[in-house]
Amino acid sequence: MGKNIQRPRLGQKIQARDRLRRITRRQGLGSAFRSMWVLCQERPLKAKPVEGIYIGHRTYSNGRKWYGGDDEGTLYQADEWFEVWLIIPSARENPVPVMPEDTVWLENG
Repeated sequence: MGKNIQRPRLGQKIQARDRLRRITRRQGLGSAFRSMWVLCQERPLKAKPVEGIYIGHRTYSNGRKWYGGDDEGTLYQADEWFEVWLIIPSARENPVPVMPEDTVWLENG
């Protein structure tokens, strides 16, 4: 974060190379896990471009989580923050998080 990224205007059509999804991997021997946002293309399937309307931006984080016991439950500690853009492919789908550097604006902004 901290970069000065020019964002599209609300309602502008954009296309992204791929969408993000959260994955969790065990870290070490205990109950610690690494929770990260990655592009879907990093899984065995091919990247699937997504086109939609820009509806806003959010700050997401990568970090680690672990079970702190019955009193504390699951704990999360972020160690990296980054901006994602939210686009909505159609009226029947939930917003899709995409990386700003992977997008192309389809209309003049």
